[in-house]
Amino acid sequence: MQRRLYHDRTKKHFTYDVDNKRSKNNTYTQSTYAHIKKRDFDVLDTYKKNYKSRYSKKKGLTKLDCYLEKKLFHQIDYINGVAEKWRKDKNSFKKKILKKYGIYFLLFALVPILVFIYPLLLWGDTANDRIFKWCGWSGTGHNTTNLPCSKGGLYHYNPDIIHGFYCLNAVLLLLLITIYFSFYIYTFLKVAKYEKMKEGKEKMNKKEYIDFCKDVFNMKK
Repeated sequence: MQRRLYHDRTKKHFTYDVDNKRSKNNTYTQSTYAHIKKRDFDVLDTYKKNYKSRYSKKKGLTKLDCYLEKKLFHQIDYINGVAEKWRKDKNSFKKKILKKYGIYFLLFALVPILVFIYPLLLWGDTANDRIFKWCGWSGTGHNTTNLPCSKGGLYHYNPDIIHGFYCLNAVLLLLLITIYFSFYIYTFLKVAKYEKMKEGKEKMNKKEYIDFCKDVFNMKK
């Protein structure tokens, strides 16, 4: 009987001790996780708060990079904030994003089309084939007194000038393509940097960085 009572008391004490340890372990685990997340957030938060100090020390392109990075990080913060509310109201999220960025995306997408307007208006073997009916013919038997001229032209320009504008247009097109690719690559790298600091990631090798970027941009198959 005494042995049984001792066993029951020991069992109760052991059960309480195990439960107490589990509770402490869970509390410790949660506290540790919260501390780690707070520390990870502090990396990004501290980096953003030190912007003025970094900006004052930069020069030239690095100063511009610092300024653009601040603007981009601010926009990411805004989108993340709106995305939190998206779970409750998807329509509101779409409206806010379109209202804030829609016109910029539209203009950014339409700019390359402007480069093709010039060739579209002036291209053609003869004046009659062109939308903008210019004529550069300067040979004999070319009547320019009455318009349209004998070649069908309403406007007369030196062909060298037109070809010069074609070359300028080609340079502008290449410049725009370069700007577009630079913009997307720059944004890609800065978003990856933002997420990296947000998660408190340290230095990565090439493979780790590629895998991390795939996770950030959901590119894993």
